[in-house]
Amino acid sequence: MANETHPVKDTIQTKALVFWLAVLVLVAVVSVVGVAWFRVGLQDSAARVAIDKRLEAIRVAGQPLNMQDLARLYPDPPPSQDAAPLLKPALAQVVSSKNSTSIPLFGADFPPGNVPFQNSASNEIRVLIDKNQAALDSVPWEKLQGTWFGSGFQNGFTNLTEVPIHNIDTLVEILCLDAASKAEDQHAKEATQSLRRALEIGQTLKSDTILHGFAKQAIEKWVCRSMNRVVNRTILADSDLRALSDSLTRTNFGTTKGLLINERAFGLSIAENLHSLAAGSGQTASFSPVRRFLKSYQSKLIYRDQDLLDYLDKVEAGFPALDLPLSNSLPMLLALQQESKKKQDALEKKRGSAYLSAFEHHRVSLLSIQTPPSAYSLLTAEAKTVAFVRVTKAVLAIERWRLSHAGSVPDSLSALKPEFLSDVPIDPFDEKPLRYKKLGRGYVVYSIGPDFTDDNGEPEPKGASHPTHYDVVFQVER
Repeated sequence: MANETHPVKDTIQTKALVFWLAVLVLVAVVSVVGVAWFRVGLQDSAARVAIDKRLEAIRVAGQPLNMQDLARLYPDPPPSQDAAPLLKPALAQVVSSKNSTSIPLFGADFPPGNVPFQNSASNEIRVLIDKNQAALDSVPWEKLQGTWFGSGFQNGFTNLTEVPIHNIDTLVEILCLDAASKAEDQHAKEATQSLRRALEIGQTLKSDTILHGFAKQAIEKWVCRSMNRVVNRTILADSDLRALSDSLTRTNFGTTKGLLINERAFGLSIAENLHSLAAGSGQTASFSPVRRFLKSYQSKLIYRDQDLLDYLDKVEAGFPALDLPLSNSLPMLLALQQESKKKQDALEKKRGSAYLSAFEHHRVSLLSIQTPPSAYSLLTAEAKTVAFVRVTKAVLAIERWRLSHAGSVPDSLSALKPEFLSDVPIDPFDEKPLRYKKLGRGYVVYSIGPDFTDDNGEPEPKGASHPTHYDVVFQVER
């Protein structure tokens, strides 16, 4: 019977077919994985060559490469110059006032110009100062000068966790409010003392980390804002005006680049630790190819040389622009920030493959989480601080002029040279002299601000963001 079937034979053939299909699938999978793994190896080899060149350039430039270099550049203070134990009792007693709608610096703005505080706001300010009087009294001010907070680069940033930056900020804000309150009561000498003490605390922070750098800039801006209030509400002596001007130090640039260079050294140290962790994770004594592959894959999840190269690319992308005038550097850095966001958005859309995947060329890695704030944001904040300080120092010089000219104000900032200013301060945003205008009552000194547009001395509105038009303004209405 020619058409008779053979079940046993058919079963054998089916099994054989399934077997060979499985073999083909396995070969295909192994081939794909092998090609992908080979590509990963080539990518990391090329990345390592590029990284070695970068590291050599950093060495030649004399810049820090790791935590040990940072520890040498920014040593922790000796016990006699350590600000931490001096301020610790005060910081433990600080009382904040979160999201207040009446208290300046804590959620509200100072009244404009010479407008007095409303009674409710004045009372709330005094209550907050009273709550913090014990903290202010516990600071040994005579010992604070010349001391600083170490960041603990040598011992894993322990100082950054032991010293609450938020409490330091709050203590400074209380001092600034105290100065404004003293000026309201016409206690000019006491107002000056509070402002100088606020700046003394700011000097205990080195521009060694992003955290310290931001805090230090914020402190000088808060002092300048409070000084605006003090100058509008009382008349300071010449010695006090000179002392305040000498205490304002952030008149030049360099902080942003320094912070990013330090952050890169921190990132390189993290990369080294991840590399060591990955190497340990990838080790196995097993002869099983599958187990060796899985271990190797695990190590690639933790660290790849391409991760480090991507990190360096992102951190260093803005370095060339930081040496240019702000009118060139800020637009360049903004474009870089926007391009970086596009790349990040593209990775977000590839969540399944781009997050901790050993096979992705560019991915979201354990190292990429350490990427610092954009150079554009850092430089904009620094530029506004520098502008505010320069504007404030010009105002203090004008107030000194007034004392020696029967209360009148000069016709131009040039008139202040050389007795009250060595030279007319330059607007950092366009490298022209700061703007100065006499008003019907008083005057205004201002910088054109980060929009690079002269807005006629329009002050920054609350919650302003790019591209809102405003200037960096100090207006005196008396």
